[in-house]
Formats: sequence, C-alpha cells, structure tokens
Amino acid sequence: MQGLYISNDSGDLQISSEYQDMALKYIKHSSNNSIRDAELFAIRSDDNSYMSPRPPPNMGGSGYNTGSGLVYEFTINFLDVATKEKLGLELFNTDGQTYYNSNYNSISVIDSVSIDTDTSNTIFFQKDYGDKKIAVILQKDIAYFHYQPYAQRTNVFTSVFNITSTNTLTVRMNETFAIGANYTPPPAKRLEFLVIDVTNY
Repeated sequence: MQGLYISNDSGDLQISSEYQDMALKYIKHSSNNSIRDAELFAIRSDDNSYMSPRPPPNMGGSGYNTGSGLVYEFTINFLDVATKEKLGLELFNTDGQTYYNSNYNSISVIDSVSIDTDTSNTIFFQKDYGDKKIAVILQKDIAYFHYQPYAQRTNVFTSVFNITSTNTLTVRMNETFAIGANYTPPPAKRLEFLVIDVTNY
C-alpha cells in the first residue's frame, strides 16, 4: 500500500489516503423529517420522541409527524476548506480533491445492525450504548402497508428510532405516512442501520 494509513490501538483504520472521508456538514434540530436532498445523514431523537429517518416519498401521500430530534448531515465535499484553520492534517487525491481534513468531524461507526422484523409496532430492537452519545444512519428500511377501505387510503408503517439521554436505542414500527389508494405490495422486513458515535460533535 502506498500513501498514508493511520490505525488506532485496535488496528481499525482511521485515516487512509485511498478512501475519501465523510465530513460533518451541520447539525440542526428537526421537528419533522424534511430532509430529501442530503448526501448522508444521521438522526438522534429527542428523549421522549420516536423519530423516523425517512421522509415521506413523493407518491402523492400525506406526511405525518415523524418525531423530533437532531439531524447530522455529512458530505464528501469539503466546501469551506480555504476558510478552515491551517493547522492540522489535509489529504488530497491526484486531481486535487480533499480526501481528509482534520478540522472536520468524521463518521465513527460503532455498531452495524441487520435484523428481520415482524409487522407489529412493538419493540424489536433495544440496546444500551453506555456513555457514548449515539445517532443512527438508516441503510435499509422496513415497510408495512395497511389499506383502510373506509378511508380509501393505505397507511404505511416504517421504522422509527428513540434514543434516550442515557443512550439507550429503541426501534419499533410506526405509521409515518399515508397513500390515497389501495397500494399493498409485499412487506419489506429487513432493517439495516449503522450506529455512530457523536459524542464529540
């Protein structure tokens, strides 16, 4: 291997000149899930809220309140490199793109979860992450469709996440939007997400 390679005491890769880093772009509070154009984002719900990391799709449906919490957006474009402090470490690839800048916070993945779920809205995942402040990046969502003939609409249930102030993560299914038609494809039962450490953000 050529170039720079930095690992931690456990041998896990931290920085490499072969991989482009994802940098924290901003943190904002969201009272509903309105992000559609973010390159990559993580969510951390308010203490007593279940938050959906997925906005309602553009299918002519209506969105419901999908919880509140913090949204962390990441980018591979270091937009304001020139205005950042000149101290620290920067890596560039052969065409001059910034691969890493130590003045930005990077993503630190501490858990990867892949589970099959049922179609109830009961809890199907819960884990305590101790003293690490955490957020969740959704990779693959579940979907359950329930048609209500009297209302002539299909209610769509997807995954929602609660993270307490003591960093216990709880995941369940919740109705997050509705489609004004009888739309009942087979349910998607596989849920995949990453848990990241946002303690120092």
